[in-house]
Amino acid sequence: MTNEVKAWLLQREKSSHHRQLLVISGTNNWVNSAIRELLTIQPPSSKLWVSNSETDKDIAINQYKSVLGQEFDWVIYDGFDELRGNALLALSGCVSKGGLMILLCPTLKDWPYLAHTQQDILNEQHVNQVPSSFTTWLVQHIKSLQGVSIWQADTSTFTFAPHVESKNQSFKDDNCKTPEQFQLVEYLTRPQSTENSQVVVLADRGRGKSSALGIAASQIILQSHARIIVTSAHKSMTNQIFAQAKQVFQRANLDDLEIQSVSEQLTYLPFDRIIKSLPKADWLFIDEAASLPTEILEKLVQCYSKVVLSTTIHGYEGSGRGFELRFKPFLKNHFKQYQEFVMHSPIRWYENDPLEAFWHQVMAFRTTSRLNNVKCAPLDVSTTSLSKLTFQTYTGELLIREPELLQSVFELMVDAHYQTSPDDLVRMLDAGQHIHIVSNAQNVLVAVALTNMEGGEVLQPLVNEISQGTRRIPGHLIPQRLAFDHYEPNYALMCYMRIVRIAVSGEYRQQGFGSQLINYLYSAATNLHVDFIGSSFGLTNELARFWFSNDFRLVKLGIKRDASSGEYSAIMLRSMSSQSEKVVSQLVTICQQQIDFHKTYRLSELPIDTFEFLLSKIKEKTRPTSNSTTDMNQYWERLMYEFIAARRPLHTVELAIFRCLITLNESEITKSSALTISLDFVHDVIIQKLNYSVLREKYTLTGKKHIEQSMREHLSRLFPSEK
Repeated sequence: MTNEVKAWLLQREKSSHHRQLLVISGTNNWVNSAIRELLTIQPPSSKLWVSNSETDKDIAINQYKSVLGQEFDWVIYDGFDELRGNALLALSGCVSKGGLMILLCPTLKDWPYLAHTQQDILNEQHVNQVPSSFTTWLVQHIKSLQGVSIWQADTSTFTFAPHVESKNQSFKDDNCKTPEQFQLVEYLTRPQSTENSQVVVLADRGRGKSSALGIAASQIILQSHARIIVTSAHKSMTNQIFAQAKQVFQRANLDDLEIQSVSEQLTYLPFDRIIKSLPKADWLFIDEAASLPTEILEKLVQCYSKVVLSTTIHGYEGSGRGFELRFKPFLKNHFKQYQEFVMHSPIRWYENDPLEAFWHQVMAFRTTSRLNNVKCAPLDVSTTSLSKLTFQTYTGELLIREPELLQSVFELMVDAHYQTSPDDLVRMLDAGQHIHIVSNAQNVLVAVALTNMEGGEVLQPLVNEISQGTRRIPGHLIPQRLAFDHYEPNYALMCYMRIVRIAVSGEYRQQGFGSQLINYLYSAATNLHVDFIGSSFGLTNELARFWFSNDFRLVKLGIKRDASSGEYSAIMLRSMSSQSEKVVSQLVTICQQQIDFHKTYRLSELPIDTFEFLLSKIKEKTRPTSNSTTDMNQYWERLMYEFIAARRPLHTVELAIFRCLITLNESEITKSSALTISLDFVHDVIIQKLNYSVLREKYTLTGKKHIEQSMREHLSRLFPSEK
């Protein structure tokens, strides 16, 4: 069989071939022997081995982002370790033109039944769930799609991808590699008018859009010494822009000082800093714009008169369909003359690449070109009434039996949430999620929700560690968050149905279909005897209104903005019994106090209309609690002592410390000079809310850790534990 593989590789080398997927399948020992032999008899000029094995790997699977933008003749992925949807899709983009992605895996018939995949992203109780629906789905595609070669000990199939000629072969330019790149750069570097200039660049991965931005940025700077700010969800996403710009600067016959001068005109800034401080710039480039929430993009494009937004419609970073459906209409309404460029021609591989097509089908993604060409039959929304809906519940195992429905469901999830990624498909199929589908009388998908069961007896062995913050397991988001925040192990033992995602098809939004789906889930939760239905999400006015209107109540508002979305996280619950209602009422009361305490401090950037809306809704739905003053004082003290014991950070207990300060007899404290010093320090932190830079200077402290350690020491003097 080795000779057959060798002949196949030699034949591929004789002429231009597409990139392909080679699956080496069998026992662990046989597969390892096979790949080592292959590397010996036909070594590639460059290879990347991705594995969690200590002996073979170039990088571990969770380090896949470290090689993005690099190219290798062979990318070897060890499927014996785990399958990560994001990693597989991202690494496929690192395979160079004509190269191979090699997937090492168990025998195809056994693979779905082996219980060692997905452990980093699934709920702990589902790590050993077999058979794996995602692996089953993947194996089905390996066996059925063209261009995939399979090497096994007993039988193998080696396919040849069609010979192709690049249509851009005759195109020549010092910087650009395709006519599409050249046209984009040429447009951006034209002398611009003083009016607004908003440009959108759409492309699948590998089309050179980030490189084009780097070329354009460097040429704009060389022409006019303009200042250009680059931003994205993460700085690493913009590396290619700066790398390409540097190459252009180096080819421009500049000396070192001149290169340094022009390079300083191109800078990266986090998006939140741009919105907050509006630094001076002539252009703003937003790379991978779809990885940012629509609300952030709307603010950014209004900060500068010349803005370029580039994005991948589908990728490991998340989904761009929310960008397509929500943000582009905003651009059209506010900037009538905005320009759009769609880049179809790949640079890093040939057109009609079978490796790209394979992973797009596995991940239920449509390409940019397909999205532009799809002509959907118009839906007659008027014929769909709330009384004619059909509700069905699927598991991953059932959903993979209906590929068209799976595609439609995941596309709807992608449309609804900007961060939907391949990992979410894996979770949907393998993490024990239930997929609740709403369709109309014509069997058209109207809405979908994904739910997880969280909390309960499965967490019993870990509740004390979870509530102390010394242990956190995958999944169980709401019970673990509440148990830790309130230092209450019982919150982890209560049962929650968490609505992970809910999405309504665009034609049916704002017509009550989402609320109908919530009512269906409420009925299902009643039959399952759970304590709460819950949701955790990035807070926006629109989402908060939806959940409040469906009798959910705010029990947690994060006091730090999410780094990628710029939003504050929120948890809302709907109680399912009189006992759980008591818990919700107490949590709502504490949440209201947190918001009140932090409104001019850690929540100072929360929009005033959002703040007022939240407080009005909280007060509207507030119900009496049975907790006495003594009970609440003990609650606040428990949290404060957990901070003193160094089991939680200061920002999580500032309100608790404030409540404890109220109970102090300050006239007694001031009789002791040492206690007075401690009280002054705690007052500066909690009452005056001095920022850390002021505290460092005033008390000669070195940083955050030193401040928190000093705070613990002062509090332990004011509130001795033997009190």
